[in-house]
Amino acid sequence: MLVGAALGTGGMAWLSQVSTDSSYVSITLGPLLMFGFGLGLLFVPLSVSLVAGVPPQLSGAAASMMVTVQQVGGALGVAVLVTVFGTASRHARADVPAGSSAADAARYVLAHGVARAFLVGASWSPPSS
Repeated sequence: MLVGAALGTGGMAWLSQVSTDSSYVSITLGPLLMFGFGLGLLFVPLSVSLVAGVPPQLSGAAASMMVTVQQVGGALGVAVLVTVFGTASRHARADVPAGSSAADAARYVLAHGVARAFLVGASWSPPSS
C-alpha cells in the first residue's frame, strides 16, 4: 500500500510541473500512468484491509460504507482542488507576462492554476485523529 500511495503522490507532484510549453508526452502521459498504477496498487489492498476484520453478517454494510466514503471523499477532494485552481488562476491573471497575446495569457493562467492544484493535491494529507 505504501508503494501505491508513494506512486500516486509522485504522479500528482510530477503533474504540478506543467507549464505553457509542456506537451502531452513530456508532462502528462508519464505522470498519469504513474498515478493510475499507484492508485491500482493502493485501492485493492486498502479495500481488502477495510473489510477483512468485519463479521460476515456486517460485510455488506462495511463494503457499502467504504464505497460511500470513497465517493464523498472524491467529491470533496475535487471541490477543494477546483477551488485551488480557481483561486490560483485568478491570481495568475495579474501576473501575466507583459506583451503576451490573449491566447498566451490564457495558457499561462491555465497552466498556473493546474500546477497549483496538483501541487496542493500531492502535498495535502488528512488530519490525524
